[in-house]
Parts: sequence; C-alpha cells; structure tokens
Amino acid sequence: MAEKSLGPSRARNLTFGFQQRPLDLYASVAFSATISVILLALDAPSLFAAPLAAFLPGYVIVAVLFPARGEIDWVERILLSFALSVVTLAFIALTLSYSAFGIRLGPMVASTGSFNVAIGTFGLWRRSRLPPGERLSLKFSLSRGFWANHSVPDKALTVALVTVVVAAGAMLGYHALVSVPASDLTEFYMLGPSGAANGYPQRLNISQLGKIVLVLASSESKPANYTIQIAFVGVEVRYNSTAGRNETKELNRTIMPSIGFGIPSGGTWQQEYDFKIASAGLWKLEFSLFRNTNLTSFYRQLRLMVTVT
Repeated sequence: MAEKSLGPSRARNLTFGFQQRPLDLYASVAFSATISVILLALDAPSLFAAPLAAFLPGYVIVAVLFPARGEIDWVERILLSFALSVVTLAFIALTLSYSAFGIRLGPMVASTGSFNVAIGTFGLWRRSRLPPGERLSLKFSLSRGFWANHSVPDKALTVALVTVVVAAGAMLGYHALVSVPASDLTEFYMLGPSGAANGYPQRLNISQLGKIVLVLASSESKPANYTIQIAFVGVEVRYNSTAGRNETKELNRTIMPSIGFGIPSGGTWQQEYDFKIASAGLWKLEFSLFRNTNLTSFYRQLRLMVTVT
C-alpha cells in the first residue's frame, strides 16, 4: 500500500497512495475474512473486532455507492462509513433476533464478516469497471521534517485527536459486536433434529412426528430457574384488501405441558422436543421462556411455522 519516492529526496520522503489498484478494498476484504475466522475459532471477544464492526461495513457500502474519485471527499467518506456501519450492525442484529441463531457472538461475527466480504467484492467490481484515471484515489506524502515543522501545541492537539478517534472507533466496534451485557447474552434458540441450525420440521403430514432441539445457555451471574410454556397456534393468512397486505389471523390455540428446569451460573440446558399435529393447516409453534418466578411476561420467545397436510 506504500511506495517509496524515487526522486532526489527519496531519503527524506515516503509517498502513500492507490488508484489503479483498489488496495483499500483488497485490505478491507482480507481483514474482514481473516479476523472473522480468528474470532470464530477463538469464540471470544477481541478489540480486533472493532474495525470489523464499527468502520468496514459502512466503508464497503460507500465504496459501492461512490466508486469514482471526486464524488465525495475523504472526510465525508469516513464519516459516512462510521454512520452506515451503525445502521448495518443494527439491521444485522435485528435480522438475527428473528432467526434461530439469535444475537450471539458467532452469528454476529459471521454475518458481519460475510457482509463485508460480499459488499467489498461488489465494490471491487464496481471500481474495476471505471477507467483507471477515474477510480477512487488517495495520495499523501510524509517527510522527515513534517513532524518537526509543527509547534508543541499543534503536536499535542494532533495526538489527542487521533487518540480520541481511534479509541472511540474501537469502543464502538467492541460494544456493538461483542461486549453485550451478560443478561442480554443469555441464549435461547432451537436446532434441527440433527443438532444443527437447519433441517427444521416445517412441512409435516398429519400426525407425523416432528423433532427439534431446544437450547438455553445462561450467562447469568447466579443460578436461575426457567419455565418454557409451549403453545400450538392454528393460523390463517388472509389478504386484507382495505389495508393492501396479508394478515395472519389466529384460529385456535392449544397450550401444551410446560417444561421447567434450573441452570447454574454459566450453565447450559438442552432437550429434544418431539411433537405431532393432528389437524391440517398452518401452525405456529410458540416457545415462551420465563425466568424465575416471573410468569407474566416472557423473557425470550421462539417461533416455528409448520405446514401440515
């Protein structure tokens, strides 16, 4: 990413930059892929995740939207990168919250890293279609006298600003991706019959046996008791011509026997759940998790849509 100036002042200057080759996107894609694999392998938070979450998602989006030089300046590009990263992480977290994976370290890292690689690769394609002279560029030089030519107050202000920006970016990325309060990290999710996050029984015949695996991993600071209330809800999807959209109407609700259990601090509970549905139609299986003695509002809830024919 850097090249040495070969003129008479080559001993005094270093010139950094890119244009013909999109070195910034090469670095973004390579960093995202490498750090994602490392974090998934370690299954532990790290400050190296900060740029993965706080800057790169927005940077690759901006690279797709503005692949040419002069469309926006670098200050705008950097500010947009931070802002769009926050929006992207919120969207990823919202999507995962409605999935069987939940908002957990592994799915967040995998989703964010995959997003960066996919959008960054698209950005590479977008920029490669432009003539070399029109592609995004960056070039600046550093000389040995650059730092010496500034006063002590200017140097102190520069160091302070750089430190604040780097620290703020690191904290944003760390907290957005991996540093979630312990109570929010208590995981409740379902797996398919093979114990993997796939193969869910979403289409069954009448009275055919369906199987899932319920899992709860506690991050509470003390032991806790849990109750899972299970409801089989018959639903019907109807088109509301007035509202111009499909609406789901509940036809009936059957409450199944609850499951109660206790988990020590940091413990994990897992149980296979078998079920049969005796009537054809569209069914919504609700698994509502309650913590300790609070049975008025659920703590977590899982849903599985099953079509019975």
